Order: sequence, then structure tokens, then C-alpha cells
Amino acid sequence: MELLEKLLGSMPDLLLSTGLAFQVFLFRQITECRRDLLELRVELAGNYVRTDALERLAQRVDDSVRRLEDRLETHFYTLTQRERSA
Repeated sequence: MELLEKLLGSMPDLLLSTGLAFQVFLFRQITECRRDLLELRVELAGNYVRTDALERLAQRVDDSVRRLEDRLETHFYTLTQRERSA
């Protein structure tokens, strides 16, 4: 009976220690995740193209497609003109 009383008497300390250990564990996990996220952001900023560069590239591709469409229209127009005159 005395052992049970000692165990119940130390239960709040045990629960407090367990809760504290769990909080430390969570803090370490959150810190590690934040560090990984920061490293990922640094890597993305250093290795990948920024948004404005992507927009310029998309505009250049769009302009090239328009020029190609214009050339094809001109080519088909002259082709149909040749067929009509022949």
C-alpha cells in the first residue's frame, strides 16, 4: 500500500515530465521542418527562374507562335493563289 501511495504521489511529477518531454520533441520537429523549408526556399530562389523571367519567356513563345501562324497563313494564301492562277 505504501508503494502505491508513493507511486500516486509521484504521478503528477511523472505526467509533468512526460508533457515537458513531448513539448521538447514537438519543438525540435517544428524547428527541423522550418529549417528544411528555409533551405528549400533558398534552393528554389537560387536554382530556378523567377516569375518575371517565366512571363517574359511565355511572351516570347507566344510571339514566336504568332509569327509562325502568320507565315503559315501567308504560305497557304500564296499556295491557293498559285492553284487558282494555274
